[in-house]
Amino acid sequence: MAFCSYVLWGAFPVYFYWLRDIGATEILAHRVLWSMVLLVVFGLLARTYPWKRVFGNRRNVLACAASAVLLAVNWLIYIWAIGNQMALEGSLGYFINPLVSVLLAVVVLKESLSPLQMIAIALTGVAVCYLTFMVGEVPWVAISLALAFGAYGLIHKKYNIDAIGGLTVETFLMAPFAFIYLMFLVSGSQQHFLAGSARIDLLLLCAGPITSIPMLLYLKGLTRLRLTTVALMQYIVPTLQFVVAIYILNEPLSREKLVAFVLIWIALLVFSVDILKQRAHNNRLRSAGSTSLN
Repeated sequence: MAFCSYVLWGAFPVYFYWLRDIGATEILAHRVLWSMVLLVVFGLLARTYPWKRVFGNRRNVLACAASAVLLAVNWLIYIWAIGNQMALEGSLGYFINPLVSVLLAVVVLKESLSPLQMIAIALTGVAVCYLTFMVGEVPWVAISLALAFGAYGLIHKKYNIDAIGGLTVETFLMAPFAFIYLMFLVSGSQQHFLAGSARIDLLLLCAGPITSIPMLLYLKGLTRLRLTTVALMQYIVPTLQFVVAIYILNEPLSREKLVAFVLIWIALLVFSVDILKQRAHNNRLRSAGSTSLN
């Protein structure tokens, strides 16, 4: 289930590329509205009502308001990037996201960095600086995606927000703005939904399922997997996005970008080694504790 969710997320560039002639804000509005509808229907059918756990806590509602803004920014930038042939930079953002998340945890949660994590983050910084210097502009799409999604995850971790309940509340909070924007487009006859193209209508309706279904699969798989396994599997998404960008969307891979990607891949290798070392250390501690109890 987790693997399927990662594959679906990895194929996202193809879906948004099919909608490249539509404005990113309009796609975002449909993504928000149809996701909210699907998540609410899922909660009602499953009789779980996950949003109650969030709405029942005022602090969590305020936290969800902040995370909704970050999620909207992340979604909007990514949709815009695909429509403007920047899927490679989008995949770069999700490659560096785990390392940015660790850095945010250090700054905000005062967590400590291991030596290998320091090396991984330093390599990431070198890659970004190299790309900025060689290309002549900051890779703002990659940095913005990583920061927005990293901060989004940080809020969920800090306030222990239920993933499905949180996503439902976040889309619920974004929905009025999405609806108002779509009504503005309708008033000026600028909307693409129900404007004569059945293909476009179907693609926009699919914005809900392509957002919600991978999340539901991911959460179901998450409960049955070690967190270290999930941490290593998350690289499937940007790797698939990287492959899709080059071989399906035909984006050029310059030497400068390739060097930056190689540096990031080395950083992720170092980061993964650290994760595995920590897992082995924790296993030894548990074994020692079990032996002493016996």
